[in-house]
Amino acid sequence: MAAHAIKPLVAAVANSSGGRNGHSETLDKSVSVDLSVRKEMGGPGLPSTTTPEHLFAAGTAACFGGAVEFVASQRQKKAPDAVVTCEPSVSPREGGGSHATRNSIDVAFTVEGG
Repeated sequence: MAAHAIKPLVAAVANSSGGRNGHSETLDKSVSVDLSVRKEMGGPGLPSTTTPEHLFAAGTAACFGGAVEFVASQRQKKAPDAVVTCEPSVSPREGGGSHATRNSIDVAFTVEGG
């Protein structure tokens, strides 16, 4: 486990086997999913499966939503109807290979309402 400059309040631990056509689950079993490569990526796109991109999107949207709520509360506001949409995608990298999120995340914000 890597050393942290700031002591974490909580850590989530997950194991995955079989790569993109395998199974992932957290040690506490709160998340347990079968994975399948999407048809658009040349895989079988099996029903009742998900992808790492789906999991990344859901986790990032929830995390950012929590940050929105925190910032609102710091300004004595409430954001009960805030909706965060995260849309990760997979595309080829110049030079081939994959570096996950390293220097590859474009972020755009749209804020509606007040």
